Amino acid sequence: MTEQNNLEVYCYYINKHISKTQDTQNPLHYHNAKKSNIMSVEYYRKRLIDLRKDVADEREAKKRDNAHYADLVKRASTTSLKASYRKQKIERAASHDRRIESLKRDIERAKESLKRERERAKKK
Repeated sequence: MTEQNNLEVYCYYINKHISKTQDTQNPLHYHNAKKSNIMSVEYYRKRLIDLRKDVADEREAKKRDNAHYADLVKRASTTSLKASYRKQKIERAASHDRRIESLKRDIERAKESLKRERERAKKK
């Protein structure tokens, strides 16, 4: 089963459980609020997984680029070409570093949002 199918199955069972425990005063509102909150928590969990995967992918891309530029420097025929490749290597590594830092900030924001959603779920 794929991750999307697992999420759908999980939501099906959660919805089945919620429908058994509906509020008799306003069952539709209660059902939608619980479903929405559960989906928000699941969204942030999935977002964290995706962001962590993106960080790992970016680190691998940085390694590949560093190896590629090191090979270009090694095979360069002139000193000016070597200097150019070194400069490109540094710029590309800095680009990867900025992207990794951006993803880390996104992870922190997703963690904070997940924490807020869980607190909101406890209040309901």
